[in-house]
Amino acid sequence: MPATMPRHRSSRHRPAAGACPAGGRGRRRAGRRRARLLRDLGIRVGDGVGGRGLRLSGGATATRVAVSAPAGAAGATGVGAVGGLLRDLDVSLGASSLALQLTDGEVDGGRFEAAGGTAISVEQAPGLAASRLHGLRASGQTALMVTHGRATVDSALLRGSGQSAVVQVANSNAISGELRAILRQVTIVGDGRSTLQRGVEVRASSSGQHASAKLLDTIVAAVKRPLVRAAAAGDANIVTDHVAHGPLLAGDDPADPSRGTLSETAVLDVDPGFADLAGGDLRLRPGSPLIDAGRPDPLDIDEAATDLAGAARVSDGNGDGVAIRDLGAYESPAVAPPAPPAEPPPGPGEPATPASAPPASPAPAPPAAATPGADRRAPRLARLRLRGGARPRLTGRLDEPGRVTVTIRHGRRVVKTVTVSVRRAGAFTVTLPPRLRPGRYALAVRAADAAGNRSRATALRLLRRAR
Repeated sequence: MPATMPRHRSSRHRPAAGACPAGGRGRRRAGRRRARLLRDLGIRVGDGVGGRGLRLSGGATATRVAVSAPAGAAGATGVGAVGGLLRDLDVSLGASSLALQLTDGEVDGGRFEAAGGTAISVEQAPGLAASRLHGLRASGQTALMVTHGRATVDSALLRGSGQSAVVQVANSNAISGELRAILRQVTIVGDGRSTLQRGVEVRASSSGQHASAKLLDTIVAAVKRPLVRAAAAGDANIVTDHVAHGPLLAGDDPADPSRGTLSETAVLDVDPGFADLAGGDLRLRPGSPLIDAGRPDPLDIDEAATDLAGAARVSDGNGDGVAIRDLGAYESPAVAPPAPPAEPPPGPGEPATPASAPPASPAPAPPAAATPGADRRAPRLARLRLRGGARPRLTGRLDEPGRVTVTIRHGRRVVKTVTVSVRRAGAFTVTLPPRLRPGRYALAVRAADAAGNRSRATALRLLRRAR
């Protein structure tokens, strides 16, 4: 039986989400009231061809929803989302199916599987902000397809099979305009069986089309053709920065500059050193050349602070004392720097220190008396106020010079941490990121002074509405 949305009493809104059996026959709609939250449900697509498990719209949220189909079902769409937030969904469909059709919105976590089909298709309407996808796993003949608009993918594992591209940025229609995908800390893996399989393919087929893909700190592995540009008309562009992939085939990067370019920085053509590629464990094993091999820059303003497993994105994974991003979806745990080498033995003619007479240690100094007037008081925050608008700001007062740190969370994920220096006691202003997506954010505000004293965190709430 397909699951249905709960009925709500208010009659002023149309439904935001609903479920229907395969083929759309016998379709059951949600109640006439808008449901803002759908969670902890199981939905089964019916037998036969076609059908949709869940349609989400109106800015609603779906959390921990599972969508599946029987073995004989084909050509189904698991979830269709027009705006809203999808969190920790589990969608598993069969042949020629589409697990997620994303017209607009945000995806945080989850698994999307379409055996013999497309796992995720981004089909965004013009003029919308880029759809964000973070911390997810997707697998199918094509794991990710961007056909309209823009998409940003962070800390994701994308697996493909057969002869298709694992990631495809292409519009087969005669629609002009920009088509763009940004992939940061993504692991892109094929099955290695076909010589035709592509890792990332960017294609423009009509005049006026501008298709592009930007890969940062990303791995492309187990494919014969890692990067492919094709432009019968328009232009197709690929930009990479600290990306690991194998050698390119000559015909996959056309030489005609009027049809776009391939620009690469810090390419690594090495064995990634996965823990167990055949077994599906795509973490980096200790000693992998891709640990701490990413960009040394601080996290971007809209960059996820956690990896696919929820660990901190930047750590010192090789024990050299410097924390730098790893390549791919997973960040290796921090490793302590090695201990300093022992002193060499004495040379010929040099007296050795007798084992029975170790060097005398200096007498311990008497404990120092507490310095009169030492600063042990934490700084005090007052008059904190959030101001909205295109560039949200936090204002307040600090009773002594120091630093004010604002940590911004969206759900369980840290979106950004902003720190400002306050040179003298009095008023201060913290400018928050202007590109926060619509939604509810939790802010933790804390102050610290030069002596290391820290105030307690003050919690605030920020609501960003769609413009």
